[in-house]
Amino acid sequence: MANGKEERRRHFVLEDVTRTEAYRSPVRGGRPPVPVRDRARHGRSLQRQIDALRSEADRNAQQVVEIEEELGLRIEFESFPDIEMAFESLTRGRSGIDLLNVRHEDGHTSATVFVPDGKLDHFENLIRDYLAEKRDGAGRPRDNRRLIDAIQGIRMASLHALERYDQAARYALIVGIRTPETEVDLYVEVANRIGAPVAVDA
Repeated sequence: MANGKEERRRHFVLEDVTRTEAYRSPVRGGRPPVPVRDRARHGRSLQRQIDALRSEADRNAQQVVEIEEELGLRIEFESFPDIEMAFESLTRGRSGIDLLNVRHEDGHTSATVFVPDGKLDHFENLIRDYLAEKRDGAGRPRDNRRLIDAIQGIRMASLHALERYDQAARYALIVGIRTPETEVDLYVEVANRIGAPVAVDA
């Protein structure tokens, strides 16, 4: 019995077979760095695209002034390849600038934003601060560099999917909209312009 107890008390002691390393989390937080662009060239390029948007919006307004004023603009921002855009920085709830959707295609991130009539100046100001390398009173950057340097293009978002509506197709997209009775005519007018059938339920 004594030998049995002695055997059970024996342990293997392994020496010089392990090493200590600092802990590293498998989850890496934050976004990868955004490459620094040529500030003057990149800023002016985006400013020209904003100017083109304003010109296009003015032309549309001459055709359907009332509808454009009610609906505002839908603008698409596209990132450079393999660069994650801080799309949440595009929104301004108090100004009614809302993020509609975000898509990831072919290495690009595209964000569609609704901009109420008269609020396009917000994005012009972002680019202006970027070009001026704006800083606050404490000397900290307030130039929107991370957002602006990630944006490759700015353009009017299109409604091609609705414009190519095919009555002979075997599928349909049905959208239900709850809206005050006073605004029904506005949605009906838009649907008629793009050739989409619409039914109004009382």
